[in-house]
Amino acid sequence: MGEDLFRGRNHALPVLQELKYEGLTFVVSEGLAFCHKRLVAHLDVSYDNILVNFAGGINSPRTSAFRSKQYLSVHFPVRYYINGFEHAAVFFEDSKPSERTITGLPNACWGSKKEYFTRRVPPEMGNAEPYCPFRADHIVELKLWDDEAELHRMTVKTKAASTALRLLILFKEMSQEIPTQRPLMAEVYETLQTIIRETDQAAQEHYAGIYLPRESHNRGVEKDNRGVLPMVVVDGASGGSVKM
Repeated sequence: MGEDLFRGRNHALPVLQELKYEGLTFVVSEGLAFCHKRLVAHLDVSYDNILVNFAGGINSPRTSAFRSKQYLSVHFPVRYYINGFEHAAVFFEDSKPSERTITGLPNACWGSKKEYFTRRVPPEMGNAEPYCPFRADHIVELKLWDDEAELHRMTVKTKAASTALRLLILFKEMSQEIPTQRPLMAEVYETLQTIIRETDQAAQEHYAGIYLPRESHNRGVEKDNRGVLPMVVVDGASGGSVKM
């Protein structure tokens, strides 16, 4: 990204700032907003395309020797990075907004068969008409979230009800079938920043990351001395997924 390579918001891409409530960690898509501002649509955001500068992934050894080293992470900033741009759509700065479109699945440019692209995709990817890859990135990103029921549960709890409800509304907007009804990633980022600012300070963790589901991804994973699950995350203390 040229002169942007070493900017603070570029975790090349830097994903995120987090809002943590009732043990849940929510992503603020700073990284994708950073990409979109520079006319790069990732189109393949997933766990295997998120890197971390800290040992503690799902396949890490669970020995006492490893854990003693693992706990050192509390003394150093943990950084997470978006990787895997082989399916990304990139446009020149002098291109017209109306020309910033693509057709078909992201792997089509490689001549790959559609059944080989197994990610969750928005409706427009299945059509023959050109579509905006930036608004399609919303649906691709939302596959990181797989516990909408947990958010619904939180809406009935006094402490987290307001935050959970606002997040549900935002995610529904991001998952609209009609692309033009989805907010731009910069708008998503600003909305989440507002939610963070307006959330009770005691409930915030000033890291950056994504939500870790409580069941499927947590089996066999031990918590560290902060009660945090040492899994793939995005710029923060814990990681996870969500879908709508």
